[in-house]
Formats: sequence, C-alpha cells, structure tokens
Amino acid sequence: VNPAVSSNNVVLDTGDGGTAIGNCIVDFGAGPKGICAFYGGSGALAGFSAIVQVTVDAKQIWHWDGSYAIAK
Repeated sequence: VNPAVSSNNVVLDTGDGGTAIGNCIVDFGAGPKGICAFYGGSGALAGFSAIVQVTVDAKQIWHWDGSYAIAK
C-alpha cells in the first residue's frame, strides 16, 4: 500500500436531490494528480457519467479536466 495514493468514493450533489456517484484516485507524491470516474446518478444527474483528470496548480487550486455525458 502506497500512503501517498488515495482512493475514495465520491458524491456530486446538486443541492436539490440530484446526485452522481464515482471514485477518485489521487497520487499525492506525483504533483498531486489523479483521475475521477463517475458512473451513475439520480434526479437532475440521472444518467450522468464522466472521466476527469485531477491536477493542482502552483497556487494550490484543484482542477478537473475531462468530459461528461448525461444519458436520457
């Protein structure tokens, strides 16, 4: 087990009952950088899926870059 790597389940919440679930893996020894994948949702996020790259800039601001889709 690498203590510099974190893998966590995550929930995006719209605040009005919409949620999307996924998992993020971040390597804190490499930048930090990582990837998040979302694969299900409810309410306004029903059918939501996404894969995003996670990075942190020099000002310690986290960025998510990738694409998403909402299947109807």
